[in-house]
Amino acid sequence: MNCTRISSGVRGLALGLAAGAAAVLAPAPAEEISFGAQVRPILEATCYECHGAERQKGELRLDSAEAILKGGEMEGASVVAGKPEESPLYKRTVLEADHPDIMPAKGDPLTSEQTEILKAWILAGATFDDAAPAPAAEAGVFESTIWPIFQERCVSCHGAESQKGDLRLDSPEAILKGGEHYGPAIVAGKPDESPIRKLITLPADDPDIMPAKGDTLTPEQIQAISDWIAGGADFGGWSGGTVVAKETEPNILEELAKDTAPAEAALLEAVAALGGLAMPLDMKTPLVRVDYHLVGDKITDEQLATLPPLAAQLTWLNLAGTKITDSGLAPVAGLSKLTRLHLERTGITDAGLTHIAGLKHLEYLNLYGTQVTDAGLEHLKGLPRLKKLFLWQTGVTKDGAAGLQAALPQLAIDLGIDPDAIPATEMTKIIPAEMFTPDSCCAKVAAENKVCEHPCCDEARQAGTVCTKCNAGAEALLAIVAKFDADGCCAKAYAGGKLCDHDCCKEAWANKTVCAKCNPKGAAASEAEGEPVKLSFDEGSCCATAQAAGNACDHPCCVEALAANQVCTKCNPNAA
Repeated sequence: MNCTRISSGVRGLALGLAAGAAAVLAPAPAEEISFGAQVRPILEATCYECHGAERQKGELRLDSAEAILKGGEMEGASVVAGKPEESPLYKRTVLEADHPDIMPAKGDPLTSEQTEILKAWILAGATFDDAAPAPAAEAGVFESTIWPIFQERCVSCHGAESQKGDLRLDSPEAILKGGEHYGPAIVAGKPDESPIRKLITLPADDPDIMPAKGDTLTPEQIQAISDWIAGGADFGGWSGGTVVAKETEPNILEELAKDTAPAEAALLEAVAALGGLAMPLDMKTPLVRVDYHLVGDKITDEQLATLPPLAAQLTWLNLAGTKITDSGLAPVAGLSKLTRLHLERTGITDAGLTHIAGLKHLEYLNLYGTQVTDAGLEHLKGLPRLKKLFLWQTGVTKDGAAGLQAALPQLAIDLGIDPDAIPATEMTKIIPAEMFTPDSCCAKVAAENKVCEHPCCDEARQAGTVCTKCNAGAEALLAIVAKFDADGCCAKAYAGGKLCDHDCCKEAWANKTVCAKCNPKGAAASEAEGEPVKLSFDEGSCCATAQAAGNACDHPCCVEALAANQVCTKCNPNAA
């Protein structure tokens, strides 16, 4: 089959299937990497727990080629073949270890060897070489499983009434004949060489993806079609069918792109100069995306001046983790073509939502970790196309969400973990707020009487401990807790989610040691192990200042010293 006739060069590159296109578009030959032997084991060990068959955080799966190429709801395709720096799968794994978006979210970051394997695989074209041979398709599987998919999603454009590209998919003869561009729609036994499978597994923003209208096929539907082709593409006794084509929703991106000129290069470069990402959604559209979330700590209201000049083209905007304010969000009100907007982990409140109340094309909105309440949802009731809304760790209540749902029946609202669904036995594992490093994710939500939902923090809480990844210096505090006598006042208070308020215990905690009066066994163990009963810091040092505030210094050198129950002599020279 002549794959070079595929109209989108991006598609040939993204799937690593069109050899001719790859020769033109791909970078210089990279080290040959086997997905099955080298990449999949990394994903299995570090990613499948959150992005596999049982869980799909962010609607992202990484356990099949189709799912990887489809990507998740937030960033689209997980890989852009030949371009690791534009591939979320790689970009997320090389973030700083303390970055909230680093992947994997649980456990240690990937090693440099593992990230280099991912990078080399993507550079080489991101091909999948471990597709297992499928068993022969059972008779009747097409009519019972595949034809219903074609009926619902394909025949409106490729059936009796319409034959786009001279392709029909409503009879065995038509499917085997194929269309004018690709020849036969399937190659029995070879899903990777079958145009129909290639087209349904393109990135969601590729202009050639099929179906062209509405949502992409689900991973389950794609897998069913792949398995049927791999098993021999047997039509069984099916000889053809008809269907009344349903009216499908127009492709909003196609509509917004009409009569739109490409953005000027200087405008995109202005975003890049600030560390952001600005680029067209694909090679065939003038619509662009702007992403500032990886440099969020440097983006304030002032930098949003880069957005209005791109109003005619800007449709995806990511401001997650930036320092913007409610008033600074005003320029967004003029971005009439926005379809996706990320505002998670910002200081936005109900007042800020007034600036997005007129974005009639908005389909996706993420407000996770903001200060939005039920009152702010009133501003969203006039967004007719809104389909997905994230409200984790906000002030929105169930009743408030229900009111918005009633106004927008098509909207899927995600409130995160339901506190009412947490068993009472688990609620007893609330950790005292004093155990958290100031300004950490755990401290911020504890101030709101909530628990942090980050996977690493939730896992630690379930184990009755503190996430040391997000709370520098917690090791030293946990060492003190470990010395509490089981039947003492300190242990009982800690089990109830607070520290003991006895004056002697408070003084000992401030000195980063255990109260010997109330914990004689623990204090004796400390002395036997040679641990100092009390740590003394130089007056005015960072450690003394933190101690006076009831905290542990979070400087790396001090954290290391405290973990060993020692004083950092770099910051406390008089203690040497």
